[in-house]
Amino acid sequence: MHAVSSNGARIPALGFGTYGMLRPDMLRMIPAALGGGFRHIDTAQIYRNEQEVGECIVSSGIPRSEIFVTTKVWVANYPESRFARSVDESLEKLRSDYIDLLLLHWPHDSVPLAEQIGLLNETVRAGKVRHIGVSNFNRQLIDQAIGLSAVPLVTNQFEYHPYLDQSLVIEATRKAGLAVTAYCAMAVGRVLTDPTIAEIARQPCTADPANRPPLAGPARWCRRLVANHQSRAHRRKPGRVRFRTG
Repeated sequence: MHAVSSNGARIPALGFGTYGMLRPDMLRMIPAALGGGFRHIDTAQIYRNEQEVGECIVSSGIPRSEIFVTTKVWVANYPESRFARSVDESLEKLRSDYIDLLLLHWPHDSVPLAEQIGLLNETVRAGKVRHIGVSNFNRQLIDQAIGLSAVPLVTNQFEYHPYLDQSLVIEATRKAGLAVTAYCAMAVGRVLTDPTIAEIARQPCTADPANRPPLAGPARWCRRLVANHQSRAHRRKPGRVRFRTG
């Protein structure tokens, strides 16, 4: 699978998102995703399914080093008294001694951003986390976070799909040298019944149009739209994008 390189991280470009998935679905879908070639699983503390992610990775028989795991610290765990402990709990649930990519899930002013970023850095220095980043950060917060972090941030993850124009955030994220991670690229299923998306999916490519699924449309859309942003930003920064389903 194609991978995105960002500040030392090599991230599988297509990730399997687990937002809203309950245990029975997790135990069915994660093995299917891994069996189908996914090597990036995205979860979060607030999703309450890190345990199932860990179980499925262990039972898959695939070496841990071949699977990239992203999880996110929830805002209630931003205080110093909770942050490190919450990461330890995530590690235990994931049945791993490291997390590939740890994100601050949402901006929240209950704790100063400098403290949040400092605690995020501490997880890397402690050997618990390999790479760090942010999620749902706007243009101003991206610049602030980068300026506060001694460890390079690798991504800003935010909602991005055919119905939501995020051009300004994409440009700011990539100008700052971070990878763009798009979540809800399928718009929570809306794209599956959209006739325009279906028409895009039927446009010529290497796959047989008669057998091409509707998901081909959003995937194509993401890559084309990001390529457009890449060409406009090329003189400032090399283009980077990855997106996850779910």
